[in-house]
Amino acid sequence: MGTAGLSFAVEKIQQIGAPSHTAVTADKFENFKLFAQYSAAAYCDVNNDSRLGNISCTTNQASACPSVESAAAETVLEFRNNADDTRGYIAADHTNSQVVLAFRGSQSIQNWVTNFKPGLINSNLCAGCKLHKGFSTAWEGVQQDIISVIKNMKQKYPSYKFIVTGHSLGGALATIAGAHLRKVENIPCDIYTYGSPRVGNDKFAELVSETVLGDTARITHLNDVVPLVPGPRLPIPRFYGYQHTSPEYWLFTGEATTTSYTRDDIKVCHGTDTNKCSGSFRFDRVQLLKGIEAHGYYFVKLGSCAARQGKDAGQDERWSDAELQALEKQLEDYMQRDN
Repeated sequence: MGTAGLSFAVEKIQQIGAPSHTAVTADKFENFKLFAQYSAAAYCDVNNDSRLGNISCTTNQASACPSVESAAAETVLEFRNNADDTRGYIAADHTNSQVVLAFRGSQSIQNWVTNFKPGLINSNLCAGCKLHKGFSTAWEGVQQDIISVIKNMKQKYPSYKFIVTGHSLGGALATIAGAHLRKVENIPCDIYTYGSPRVGNDKFAELVSETVLGDTARITHLNDVVPLVPGPRLPIPRFYGYQHTSPEYWLFTGEATTTSYTRDDIKVCHGTDTNKCSGSFRFDRVQLLKGIEAHGYYFVKLGSCAARQGKDAGQDERWSDAELQALEKQLEDYMQRDN
């Protein structure tokens, strides 16, 4: 990484207890890269505008999803809920014998952090399960169409693997959708999320972390700010019990914009309430800027073909001092609650 701040942070991780450096299998590592591309494709309007066809990430730059394009994956559902702008697609990948449900991520890091409402609501996924209200509502807005198509695809392709994936807020929705498919519909599926915030309480995190009906991989990158919120604790009472799914796969080397990684660049942290891996970071202004930038790079540059306004996950626009101060205060508040 090359910065004193990050070196100190990594040193601190080693002091509090180093995360496991268990080797990630070659197959799992290839999946990390492939489903990052599927998540990137969800940002492209052509893949969520209701006009079915082959997935494309073509821009004036290099494609963000070359492996998906070469597999000739084709959408069987493209969804958009106008109420909260939840978007994504379901694709059939016959080359790899799988069906992929992908959710688009956040439009603006600043927007969603600033307007974040941490309240939890009860969920019927398990006894004691609670979910972030906004994420749960967004899922409910698209749930019916998604479940109908997934069931149809399961009947049509019973031997295919089913994958749910997403980046940022898309990762939060993928976590809920995957839990629903496993628990309610009894459809095995693997969940791959990139830079996801915490989604629910300890009971929900434990439910999703179970591997009976599929693997769960929560992937984080350096000091990405998004996985740190909402913080899991307040002194009294607990901060609504927010916890992360397990395990976490942390891309811990390189720069904020690094996309080329090997299996040796990944550390694994287990547990739903851990301050290891990416959760060990605390932010000053320099680290805040790097954390914002790191959020947009997970094996590929996320959001690179999205025609949206604002400071997106994949854009390199400069932030004003006022914007940085406001965002820094938000994150400082969360970090204080996290101690």
